[in-house]
Formats: sequence, structure tokens, C-alpha cells
Amino acid sequence: MKKSILFLASVILLIGFCYSAIALSSNLKSQYERGETAIIKLQGNIQEPISKSQMEIKRNNVLIPVEYDIKSLNGTYYAWFITPENPGNYSMIIKGVSSISSGNLAKEDFIQNFSVLENKSDYSIKPGFVISSGEFEFIINGNEDSPKSIQINYLEKQSLIIQPGKNTLAFNTEEIYGNQLMEIEVGKYKIPAYLSGKAESPGKKELLLVEPDGILDIRLLSEKNIIYTFSILNSRNEKVEDIYFQYDDDIFSVTPGKKISLLPGERAYYNITLKSNKESGIKDFIYIKSDENNVSFSIPVDIAFTRNVSELIANKSSASNRSSGLKCSEFSGKICSLSQECLGDKIESTEGICCIGECKSLEKGGSGWLGYLIASFVIIGILFIFFKFYKKKNT
Repeated sequence: MKKSILFLASVILLIGFCYSAIALSSNLKSQYERGETAIIKLQGNIQEPISKSQMEIKRNNVLIPVEYDIKSLNGTYYAWFITPENPGNYSMIIKGVSSISSGNLAKEDFIQNFSVLENKSDYSIKPGFVISSGEFEFIINGNEDSPKSIQINYLEKQSLIIQPGKNTLAFNTEEIYGNQLMEIEVGKYKIPAYLSGKAESPGKKELLLVEPDGILDIRLLSEKNIIYTFSILNSRNEKVEDIYFQYDDDIFSVTPGKKISLLPGERAYYNITLKSNKESGIKDFIYIKSDENNVSFSIPVDIAFTRNVSELIANKSSASNRSSGLKCSEFSGKICSLSQECLGDKIESTEGICCIGECKSLEKGGSGWLGYLIASFVIIGILFIFFKFYKKKNT
């Protein structure tokens, strides 16, 4: 009797295992915001290719036109679509999915329900997956009235300011080694990508390291003398000769501007000064080159401007690349006290304005109202003592 029960339990477990192996499932969420990009991974024993024509988004059995796609990335199926603008309940349908049922090939419709909320998504992205062996790009649509800062992670981390409306984000596969299935992080979205590259070896170390690796900021349009500081480090065991810069000199100036050479482990510091502010913002690149060592790379510059102080404060927490990320001591400088002035260049650091030069005490004659205030107290004290002594003497 016990053997029969054990056998029956084993059969039930085996049937349950087989069912779970062939059942199709996905990570479609139950709720989305309006205009949000839904990125879905399908799992299951799919026997025949799935085409875009098999996928539909419906509401109450009515076909809803949305932007979407579905493809296999290295054997795994992914789908994406931009959710409808009208809130309510919807269904994602993939028609005629071939799978094994009871040992036979069967075609069934895969249906999953989801709802769209009243809230509007702050931004959407398309496509929701990538297959590429060269250049590729994403279209990011900003749904808010003000710029928004997001983080990007593709091979390295960087920042991007999304402007209201259409934004284009371009990449390539030059640094990809072989064929790789990976996720590209663009703000809140994790986008599956199957990429083919021709890099000679994985993890090749750069000859020069720039810190920070880009400028992302939001500033007041009325602000003057905007300066950013960065450094270049020679990270390899060879000398880098005649490093120079290429940039639009109507927008920037870079100091020092002369060519330099860096020994292994040596670091140089530079200031980027904006010559003028543009209401439309500044999106450009500053190129760093060395013809002798075959070095050429760029610093992306993305600066938005606003006339509204409250908007600036709201966005500063996410676009906090104003400082160089270096301490004053790393510039071989010092922080001057309130009673001192800087005789030399001033550079912005994480500790405040850094003086590359001498901090000199202000002259006594220039001490201003503080000196007069102290002198007034001294005179009042002397007069008080004098009159008190005089009054006591006459009594």
C-alpha cells in the first residue's frame, strides 16, 4: 500500500514538472503607467518561431494600436510595447504559440492581463530590446515639462539629461568582445541586448583616465563665469606625448591650452569655462587627443539652463555633477578662511572653492564693519569705566 501511494505521488510530481516545463509564462507586470515602456521576457518550451504579427494588445476584445515588437535574442523571446494613453484594463495576446501538450505539438493563444493607471510615465523608451553588430540608438520621449537627469550603464556608467519631447541616445558595439547577451540600463529601464562586436580582448584598459568622465548639469541662465574642473591620469606604463584638445571655441575655453606630456601615473588638471549660456542648453563634446600615442576620446557635455530658481533646486539633486569630485588637497591647493583672500587661481572642489596659490589675510584697513564694531565696543568700555570712576570720585 505504501509503495502504491509513493508511486502515485511520484507520477503526480512528474506530471506537474512536465507541465511547468512546457507552460508559457512572462514577467509582464500587473500595472503600468500611461505611456510607459513594458519590457517582457517570455519563458517556456516554445517549439516554433513567434512573429510580430502574432502579438496584440486588446481592451474588451478591441484591438488597440500601440508601438511594439517581439523577437528571439539568442534563443530567448522578448517583447516590448508602449502602454496606451487611456487608463483601464488590457490584455497582451500572443496568438498560436506552439508548445508540447500531452506529448503532442499544440498551438494555443497566450493571454495575460494588465491595467494602465491614471498617472503618466515621466518618460518612455523604444525599442525595448536590441539586436546589433554595429551602431544602434534609442528614442527617449520625455513626458515632463522640465529636464530630467537619468543614469545610463552601457560598458560604463554615465549621466544623461532628458529634455521634454524626443531625445536620441546612440551607441555602438566597437568595444564589445564577441557575441554577448546583456542588459543596457537607461534610467528605470533595463533593456535586453544581443550584441556582436570586434574588440580584440575583453576589459582592455584605457591609456588615459578622465575624472569626471562627463559634464552633466543644470544652471541658471543668468549665471556668469561657469567653470568645471577635470583631471587626466596616465594609467599605463608608458609616456603619453603631446596631449591636446579639440572643441568649439565659441562655446568653451580650456586652460591650460598648451600641449602636455604625461609620465606613467602622472595627473594633470584643467578648467573648462563656458563662454556663453544658451537657453536651449549646450550639448557638445570636448575631444582629448594624442597623435603620438594614437589616443582620441571625448568628454560629453550636457548642460541645461533655466530661469526658474525653484526648478534649479529641484533638479540639482539628480544633476549633481557641478563639482569635479576631487578634494582641494588633490589639487595641491587650500581652502581660504573668511578673513583671507586667494592670490592665485580658484578651482571648484568637493570642499568648496579651492585656492591654487596663497591665502593672504585681509589688511586691517579692509576689515570693514567688523573692525569698526570692535573699536566701538572698546571705546564704549573705556567711557563706561571712566564715568564710573569719575562718579565714584565725586561722591
